[in-house]
Amino acid sequence: MADYRFTDLASKTIEWSSKTGLALKAAIKLRIEEQDYFGNGEWSSKGKATVWVETFIDGKSQGNFWEIRTVKNNPEILGALGDIGLRKESYDLIKGAIEEVQKHEIFKNQIAAEKAADEADKNYHASRKGICKHCDSYCYGDCQA
Repeated sequence: MADYRFTDLASKTIEWSSKTGLALKAAIKLRIEEQDYFGNGEWSSKGKATVWVETFIDGKSQGNFWEIRTVKNNPEILGALGDIGLRKESYDLIKGAIEEVQKHEIFKNQIAAEKAADEADKNYHASRKGICKHCDSYCYGDCQA
């Protein structure tokens, strides 16, 4: 059975109350996940830092989320984390906390490396004019026929 461990690089906690008086909390963490798939002590990591947002309602965990979901049917609610709807002030606090943990040097280097890889990929395909992007040959579209 796989085992997982996390290294937290940065964290920030936001606490506020709902309109009905419930105590709400969001723990924002920038973490690296490692896995031991076979339980033999050989830990591996994808090496990517990921933002996790764990939400709590009255101290009970509601789970982890990776992004704020948009809400379309209520103009007062700008987004949601699971069952927690976010009004402007809490939405701005959480977005600010996410941006703050994303300022970590490892995360900035990761984003820069991803952008450089995307640019290198674009340059590679641009240098191979006439070659099909689907089958990587000069099929002139026949592979999609």
